[in-house]
Formats: sequence, structure tokens, C-alpha cells
Amino acid sequence: MDSKMKSKDIRYKEILNNLQFKITDTYKGQNLQLHSYIRLGLLCKYDKSIKAIYKLDLAGFFEDANIILRTVFENFITIMYCEINPNKLYKRFFDYNVFNRLSYISEDNEISKLISMINKEEIENMKQKKLEFIKNYKPKKFFKWNDMNILELCKKLDKYYKTKFYSSMYIIIYKNNSEYIHPNIVNIFENYININSKEKKIDLNCNAVMDNDFVEIIENLESINKELLKIKFV
Repeated sequence: MDSKMKSKDIRYKEILNNLQFKITDTYKGQNLQLHSYIRLGLLCKYDKSIKAIYKLDLAGFFEDANIILRTVFENFITIMYCEINPNKLYKRFFDYNVFNRLSYISEDNEISKLISMINKEEIENMKQKKLEFIKNYKPKKFFKWNDMNILELCKKLDKYYKTKFYSSMYIIIYKNNSEYIHPNIVNIFENYININSKEKKIDLNCNAVMDNDFVEIIENLESINKELLKIKFV
């Protein structure tokens, strides 16, 4: 491992060590409540995804690392938003789960039909919980647990914390990395195939590309993790 690769390795381990310390220190000896369990689950998902990015980045799979970075950012934004009012917002996040479960059951396939036949009582219970959610929260958009997409959440966080950090990182991490998730021509010809018409040659990029000078991913992770570590969980 050369010096640049070793430097990246150390920086990743520092991010993960700080995060593990934050999780352990926050919940040591506490009487956990519903919002605490949800927060802990989101933090574990956040931590595990960063470990996956760490492996992919150091192995030269930058595009795939950026795909996971996008999900890490969404997880980060969810946590930061819920921390504005933990008891209320984590509870709403939890209660919205009934919409996800009912949408799966309502799909027109044999599995959902079988589930509907077997668990009629449970389904009726979920439908009741859905009505309670609508009554309690009066949502405007049923496909979003908090009535906001990621950009709207970022703007909300900017306003709350009096910064432009979240909207800026939305563009850098979330919007820019969408090209790696969805098939598109620009991404294909920039990252996977190179046509040299002069030499009548085609170069295909199906393997890892080692570039120890590429530090964009870890810099973005360090930026958002720094903000997460500032939060005092209660």
C-alpha cells in the first residue's frame, strides 16, 4: 500500500472510529425509547454503508462507491431532520411504515394476493393505522413520510441551522451521483466505453480503476460526518 492509499485508509478508519464511539457513547447505560431505537437503526445503516464505500473506494470501484454514498446522504439527512424534534419526527417516520407495507400488499401479483388471504385481520389493522396517520399528521404527499423530498429537506435543514451546507451537499453528493444509478448515455461513454474512431478501436472499462489521487468520496464523507458528530443525541 503506497503512501496515498495508506492516507485514505487512515481517513476512512478515523471516520468509522469516530462514528462507533458516537454510537457507543450515546447509548451506554441509557433507557432507550422508540425514537432512540429508530435513531440507532439509522446510525447502524449509515455506519455499514460507509464500510462498504471504504472497501469499494480503496479497490477502485468509484462509481459503485458513489451510488452507496448517495444512500448514505439520504440516511444522513433523515437523521439530521429527525433530530430537530426527535420524539415527534422519529415517531412520524415510524408510523409511516404502514404505507410501505400496504403498498406492497396492494401490488397485483400472486404473493400479495396470498398475503391478503392469510392475514386479513392484520391488513385491516394496517388500514386503520393508515387512517390514524392521515388524521394525526394530515399529510399532503402520501408517498413521502414527511411531505418533503430530499432537496426540500435540505432546504429545511439549511433554514433551521442557518447555513447553506445541506443544499450544497445535496448537489455535490445526491444530484451529481444520480448519473451512476440510472442508465444514461453520458455516464456510459464517460466511464465504461471509449471509442477511438481514428484508430478504429474500442476500449471497455469493466474493471476497477486505481487512482490514489481520487479523494472526492472521502472528503464528502468527512464533511457530512462532521455535522452528524455535532449532534447531541437525547
